[in-house]
Order: sequence, then structure tokens, then C-alpha cells
Amino acid sequence: GSEEAMTFVHFLNVIALAFVPSSIIYRATRLSEYRAVNLCVWGGLAYVLTQLAKALFMATFVPLSEDSIAFDFINETLREVFSTLVDLAGVYLLISSGPTSNGGSEVRIMGIGLGWSTGRALASKLIPFWIGARSLEFDWVHIRGAIETNVDLLLITGFVGVTWVITRSKLDKRVVPFAYALIAAYCILPVISRYLDVVVGLNGWLMLLFHAMWVSVATGVSWILYKFHLWTQTENK
Repeated sequence: GSEEAMTFVHFLNVIALAFVPSSIIYRATRLSEYRAVNLCVWGGLAYVLTQLAKALFMATFVPLSEDSIAFDFINETLREVFSTLVDLAGVYLLISSGPTSNGGSEVRIMGIGLGWSTGRALASKLIPFWIGARSLEFDWVHIRGAIETNVDLLLITGFVGVTWVITRSKLDKRVVPFAYALIAAYCILPVISRYLDVVVGLNGWLMLLFHAMWVSVATGVSWILYKFHLWTQTENK
């Protein structure tokens, strides 16, 4: 009856908060102008294939902690470094061998980032939203999860951007240390987040705030490196 209707409305609200911003970004940017939907689809497919490869490699080469609750810094760091390197390889292959598109590198980075993040959101959030957001008891955790998907869009777009930068053949030497430091940050900061969650027991909203802050900084640095690289290429012509 009315309770089922309310839970379904809550589910729709969560879905809208999680996925509508991606649609708005596609329509409001050069992605729609250059009809880069195929690039976004390939980004989503690449995410799925990369995660399958990651799961296989993780199970083979990275040992699981004996205590799933305890925080093991070395194990967590190894897993994040391995995970980041696999993602780096997947994004690089998509950048270098993926479908061609007009609009230049900016459209390519945004398309891959949007597709990759949407694939990640569909794979990791859709079923929990369907099960949890339709329960009779309202829980803010689903709203928080929907907001996280938008933060992840920034995270992944910044990661794709810095991956594009470090794979340029004529990369300015001044960019190199900052670009690789940013890649290292993408490895280490999730470990810090995990520490704050498991050991410190930071509140979920504070965790989201910390996540959003470092993602915003990392994405900003990635954008600056990208623009600086383009500027150096213009200056050298």
C-alpha cells in the first residue's frame, strides 16, 4: 500500500541522486556535442573487464588478511597499489586503443571517466540500492551512497586525466614528479580512509567529507597537470 509506495519513491530518489548528475554532465558538456556515448559505453565495459582481471590477480598474488576486521597497513597498501596499477593499465589501454572520438583529449578523458564511474556505480550500488532503499525503514546510508557515486565520478575522471598525462610521449620534465606523486596519492589515500573507518571509527558522513575533500584536491591537481601539459605543447610548437 502506501508504505510500499513510499519506499519505492525513496528508491527512485536515491537512483536519481546517484545517476542523474552523470546524465546532466553528458548533456551539458562537449560529450553530447561530439556524440561520445560509444566512448562512455566502452569506459563502462572496460571497468567491468578490469575488475574481473583485478579479482583474479588479487586472489593469486595478494594475500588476504587473516582477520578481516583488523587493519593491516602493509596488506592494505599492497592491495591498493596493486588495484591502482591494474586500473592504470586498464585506463591506459582504453586511452591508447579504445574507440576514436572527435573533440580531442578533453572529450576522451571525460567520456572514459563518465563511463568508468557509471559502470562502477551500476556494479557496486544498484543492487544495494534496490534491496536497501526499498526496505520499510528509512536509512540515510543509501543517500550517502548515492552522493559517493558523484564523488567517485570526480575521482575517476581525475585518475583518467593523470593517466593520460603520464602516458604522453613528450611530457615536460616539470610535470613528471607531480604526476607520479598524484598516482601515489591515489594508492595511499584509500588506505588512510580505510584506517579512519576501521581503526578510528570515523562517522560515515565525516568519512564521506574526508573522501570528498581529498578527491576534490586530487582532481584539481590532475586538471592543472593536464592544462599545464597542453600549455607546454603549445609553447614548444
